[in-house]
Amino acid sequence: MGTLEQVQSARRPATYGIVIAYALATGAFVLALVNGSPRVPLNLWGFARAVGIAGVFSIAPTIALLALRGRPRLLPAAAAVAVTSGILALFSFGLLELIPALLWANAFGRWPRPVQTRWREIVLWPTLVIASFCALLALFVYQNPICTRTYADGVAETEATVGGGWIWASDSGLWTGHGTVTGGPDGTIESEECTSDVVTWWEALLSLGLSAATAGIAAVGGVRRRV
Repeated sequence: MGTLEQVQSARRPATYGIVIAYALATGAFVLALVNGSPRVPLNLWGFARAVGIAGVFSIAPTIALLALRGRPRLLPAAAAVAVTSGILALFSFGLLELIPALLWANAFGRWPRPVQTRWREIVLWPTLVIASFCALLALFVYQNPICTRTYADGVAETEATVGGGWIWASDSGLWTGHGTVTGGPDGTIESEECTSDVVTWWEALLSLGLSAATAGIAAVGGVRRRV
């Protein structure tokens, strides 16, 4: 059993981490939306990709929020999920997830310790990390290549290309290519950008479903404690 002062001292950094992590999820949504590849105007592909990535980034702060509701042992899981999704999702931007992860680790270190750790809590931590990884993997596991060609007059056209399929069945994996081609009777110079990491609506829905399932597992599997 811990004192009220100990609990409040632990909740403070955890709350800061939750606010920062949700802000990063919002930033990931915006970045995925405006920096999508190929760079085309807002459409279903770009929006689906942004929503799916934001959903993945929202898993960790949701788990941390559940931790503050009587499940403090979820804080290490939230930190691990944040680091995993951050490194795999957006690389340099994702490394900012280390900030809330460290805050949650600090909060867990301050939280009054229970008498014992139950076995399901130990199993729950890696389960949540794996589930969050699956939510991210769902966005890119199936390749849907498209190309965008921009003409000299600024007009852009987007079209699907051949070569779609499961990523493990492809020798090239995820890829993005740029090029310049000459076309048209007047020799107009065009730029072309192709990518395989387009996220379809069903991939985004699957990822969101897995993200919600991960939070659900945390809610059901986390052991409520009185402190």
